[in-house]
Amino acid sequence: MAGSERLSELVAELLLRVVDRIASSSHSAKDDTSRFKSGLLPSISLYNYFLRMDKYMKCSESCFVLSFIYIDRVLMKNPDFLLTEYNIHRLSLAAVLLAIKYNEDYYFDNKHYAKIGGITLKELNYLERAMLGLMNYEPVSYTHLRAHETVLDLVCRLLLEKKKKKKK
Repeated sequence: MAGSERLSELVAELLLRVVDRIASSSHSAKDDTSRFKSGLLPSISLYNYFLRMDKYMKCSESCFVLSFIYIDRVLMKNPDFLLTEYNIHRLSLAAVLLAIKYNEDYYFDNKHYAKIGGITLKELNYLERAMLGLMNYEPVSYTHLRAHETVLDLVCRLLLEKKKKKKK
């Protein structure tokens, strides 16, 4: 589990950097986040949210990589969609859920994942459908995975090196 904790931490850090970059830029695109937007800023950090998902969802670490690819796909196919502190938790939950269902042989029902995510079953079912719609119901191809693998490997390696330097 220690390896997947590191990977879940890295995916959370990558997503936080994207949110920070968007928040600090003068992005003029229409804010199309209403499907995933939380009414209140979540009390749990994205980092701790990913650790929680990693601990209780009982999925392989590849699901976190796949969830990052799904979020990337949503952003590529929907340029008006903005990642914010108000929607990143729900979007991440839906992405990990879809990754589990696509990648794992066995998985829990949505009620279990809704409890982990801190939302109702009805909300999670809605988010799952919305995420699929934003991705045009297209699964990730092997070629797409390979392209992301090299980019994600590089980014993860750079982040790990940066953390090691900070500890020294």
